[in-house]
Amino acid sequence: MKLLDNITNFIDYFNMSKSNPIKKYKVNDKTFYKVDFMIQRRKIRKQGFINKQSALDYVNKVERLIFLGEYEQWLESQKSDHITVDVLFSQWEQSKKSVKETTSDHYKRLYRLKVKDYFGHIKINKLNKSHIRGFVFKLKQSELSDNYVSTCVAVLRVLIRFAYDKGYINHLIPVKTKLKRSVNKITITPEQVFELLELPELQRPDMKWLKNYIAIQFYLFARQGEVIGLQREHINLNDETINICQRVYNNKVGTTKNGRTIPDFPIHPDLKPYIIEQLLLSGGSEFLFPPVGHYTGKNRAKAKTINYDVINRNLKRLGKMVGVDDLHSHQLRKCSISYFVNEGVSIKFIEYAARINMGIILKHYTKANKEKFRDTYLDKFNFSKMGS
Repeated sequence: MKLLDNITNFIDYFNMSKSNPIKKYKVNDKTFYKVDFMIQRRKIRKQGFINKQSALDYVNKVERLIFLGEYEQWLESQKSDHITVDVLFSQWEQSKKSVKETTSDHYKRLYRLKVKDYFGHIKINKLNKSHIRGFVFKLKQSELSDNYVSTCVAVLRVLIRFAYDKGYINHLIPVKTKLKRSVNKITITPEQVFELLELPELQRPDMKWLKNYIAIQFYLFARQGEVIGLQREHINLNDETINICQRVYNNKVGTTKNGRTIPDFPIHPDLKPYIIEQLLLSGGSEFLFPPVGHYTGKNRAKAKTINYDVINRNLKRLGKMVGVDDLHSHQLRKCSISYFVNEGVSIKFIEYAARINMGIILKHYTKANKEKFRDTYLDKFNFSKMGS
């Protein structure tokens, strides 16, 4: 029997050496390593190693423990019955993550706001579907939107996956809900945007910045963080172009949401006066949209740019004056993209100009007739500057 075991071990070792147990993979352009191999009828999988040597060390350790008959005991000790969701979250915070930094920051906030109080004390190996159903029910009782609740559940999915990869649990807990993430409907038309720009309140010296913000976001197809991230050096009035190359998120300057940039977005003739006015208003500031206190002479904020919430609170209030309930800045982007699609602008151009994929445009931004897409652009835009 011992001879048979030795032969089995040798065959396992031979097979493992033939098929490389260590594989390389990338997450957000960062290289990681994972192990995946069979030994003595056991499937060994683990990922997240930051270099090849650490992955190889793990393979050697598992191989040695299995041959010594100590693998199950070691594996059981790794599950750590005392690990709570709170402890797990702390480990996840310090780990190499497979999500973008901005997504990670968003998940951290949601965990502390909603998830921690409900799950933090629960041991990860005791977590089950009934806990998750109770959590969803509690959030729904608070009249939170399905989108918000779904994102909270997404935080749980990430933590459960992390616990599984760490070996704290033997199987993934199915996190299924009956929630449907709604697609935000476009609730403002271009006519209402222009009506918004003419509101008497936005002509006041302390509110002109918001008028300029609305115009810039609408004409640039821009995301909120990309507009806030504009600096004086990004604007070339001689060439009439704008360099859209970064965004501000959580008071941090970083890359655009998907890393796409446009170094020479043409300034629309109707947009130019708003940009010039905002350059004058923001005089002395590095960014085009400094904190509100800059315009009143009472700037005590440490941040260099205006706050997201300040913009959206004002838009929500002013939107009602033009017949739009619950207006927020992202609707300006959706409105402009849909407008140009319906005008027959090439979908390829809009993919480039809006820094977004065709599938997303069709699903979230417009209900335009696909037959109307064609490779032209409005005469008042200089298409040659944009490339193809």
